[in-house]
Amino acid sequence: VMDAAHMCGLNSTATIMFGHVETYDHIAEHLINIKNQQIKSGGFTEFVPLPFVAHEAPMSLRGQSRSGPTFREAILMHSISRIFFQDHIPNIQGSWVKMGYEGLRKLLSSGINDVGGILMDETITRSAGANHGQELDLGKIQLLTNWALRAKTLLVRMLMTLFGRFLLLQPLVYQKPGCIVSNA
Repeated sequence: VMDAAHMCGLNSTATIMFGHVETYDHIAEHLINIKNQQIKSGGFTEFVPLPFVAHEAPMSLRGQSRSGPTFREAILMHSISRIFFQDHIPNIQGSWVKMGYEGLRKLLSSGINDVGGILMDETITRSAGANHGQELDLGKIQLLTNWALRAKTLLVRMLMTLFGRFLLLQPLVYQKPGCIVSNA
């Protein structure tokens, strides 16, 4: 499906849901397949690791899955993705809906350069039992990224879906190569 979409000129997002029934071999195979597709077509604009939220998920309630990844596993998935896709997929997104605000803050120093979009009334993750996901506005994104600006590690920009530059949110303090936090 992705190959056909990319051949038609449609870009897309690559994702992985992890922390439910997969093994490390499954994860490695999935990442390799995504990288091979990207080498072939160049159509992925970002990679989004999605930690499984198990609390109210039917497969978890039936005892057919893990209870989600540990916080350490989630951080490692994002960090490994940054290293593995370094020369192929430039944007790694952290899901504040799955990880929460503090989790997102940790991910900003663990390889992500995309904090995701502004959502209103997100229900899928909350229905699965997450405590996050109701709403994140632009002001909250700026608060979450201010520490990085003070630490002189990130340039914060609001970007369009295809990562075209849109608006500088904070004055440029220091730009570490490859580190742009977006609101796509």
